[in-house]
This record gives sequence, C-alpha cells and structure tokens, in this order.
Amino acid sequence: MKRIYLLLTLCAVAFPGCIKYISLDVEHEVKPVLNALMYRDSILTAEVSISMTPNTAMPGLRSDAVVKLYENGTFLETLAKNEHEGKTRYVSSRPLKGGTHYRITAEVPGYPMVEGEDVIPGQVIDFTAELENRPANGANDYFIQLKLNDPPAQRNYYRVRLYSLTQYSNSTPWRRLSNITYLGPELEDLFFGESNLFQYVFDDAMFGGRIRQLPFKTREWYRVIKFELEVSEITRDTYLFMQSAELQRSKNHHAFAEKVTVHNNIRNGLGLVGGIAIGWKELIP
Repeated sequence: MKRIYLLLTLCAVAFPGCIKYISLDVEHEVKPVLNALMYRDSILTAEVSISMTPNTAMPGLRSDAVVKLYENGTFLETLAKNEHEGKTRYVSSRPLKGGTHYRITAEVPGYPMVEGEDVIPGQVIDFTAELENRPANGANDYFIQLKLNDPPAQRNYYRVRLYSLTQYSNSTPWRRLSNITYLGPELEDLFFGESNLFQYVFDDAMFGGRIRQLPFKTREWYRVIKFELEVSEITRDTYLFMQSAELQRSKNHHAFAEKVTVHNNIRNGLGLVGGIAIGWKELIP
C-alpha cells in the first residue's frame, strides 16, 4: 500500500496562505508485462518487463524470464534470448504462420506465470492505391486514394501507415514513418478528432463487406523517392489495444479528461499478444 500526498494548489491560488495536504491510500499491484505483436510470415519477438508504480522509474526489460510459444495448443519451443544494446528480447527460431492460433507464456522469478494468445490473420487484405502530387508552398502534398476490398460476413479490423524514402540534396536516402491526414468525414470519431497521425486504426462497422475508398494526405518538404503504404489486417485484441493506447495518448493533453484504460489480454499480467498480417504497396511519385 503506497501513501500519496496531494497538494491542493487550487486552494493556494484562490486563498493565499491556504495550503492543505490530504493523505490518500492508493493500492498499486505490480505485475509482469508481456508484449508481442505476432506478424504473419515473420520471426516472433516478445518483450517482458514489470509494471510501474508512482514511486519507481521506468522499468527495463527483464532478462531472467522463461518465455514459451505454443501453436494450436501444442508446445512449439522456448524462445531464445536476444541481447542488443543492453536490452533483452525473446525470439522464435522460425516464422509464424497466418491463420494459426498462438499462445505465449512468460515466467518471471517471484511472479505468477502470465500468458496471452491470439490468431494471426490468414490472408493479407486486398487493396489498391493511387498517388497524386500537388506542389504546396515550397513543399509537396501527396494525396493517396486507398481502395479497400473488405471481406463480407465478418467484422474486420485495420491499421494504415505510410513510410517514405526521402532524400535531402545529395544526402543518403532515409526511410521513416510519415504523418498522414485522413480527409474523409465518416471515420473522424474513430480517430478521436485528430487528423494528423502516424497510424490509423479502425474497423469496418460502417462499410462492412463493401469496397471502400479512404482518402489520405501527407506533406513532404524533401524529395520523395518512393512511398510504402502499409495496410494491415489486425485482430480484435490488437485493434482494441492500439485504439485505447492512442486514445490515452490524446487524453493526456487534457488535464480534466476522463481516465482511459489501455486494453489488455494478458492473464495474471499486463500487455498484449496480438496478431497482424501486413500488406504493402509501393507508390512512386
């Protein structure tokens, strides 16, 4: 049980000389945190840490965990430790398969075993995209028309991101994640009223089973060699995690905003084990 003291600054401002301390008992349960995004046809990478309390610094990744992977209910392997720049991650020896159920367990000394599970989507989503360039005040505005072929008879969840390979003068080209702006009105509420994000996460509740056009825009000040449009099919747990994490981030800018709890699918702990199948399209200006 931790004891936290809150200073009533409002009272101090309204009535000079009035400073009051209130003692509150707040319980903080420390739990293991397991995070793993499972990509179709890719090696699995998992991270294990311990949740924070108000009196602790940002915890590092744990190097003493035992992490195991199960495929369709059958034990597959104990993940190997991978040390890089002082951080430990746990990796599989083989790529994961689409349309397959995976469960990950993590044992950290002194804590109950934690576990999470999900299915990797079986197919990469069918989509096309067109690119248009319009000069704008010394920069270039690039308009992208994404046409999404949404499968019928099921709820589908998506993430859209845009990478750009840019070059300034004769420097070495660099690849980075670009800010994109959604230009359509119908999905605005799903993006929390924000129009300039690094990723858009949404479901097909308003266009299920149909071909849907989604317009986006990005602005670049340097020469663009190419764009890589990433459209991923994600699972419900992955969608809820990403959506709630983005909502929490947006609410942090408002002091009196309602608290947002980030979605969690880890038993006995915190974090996410989520499935994702990535589709790519190159767009050349």
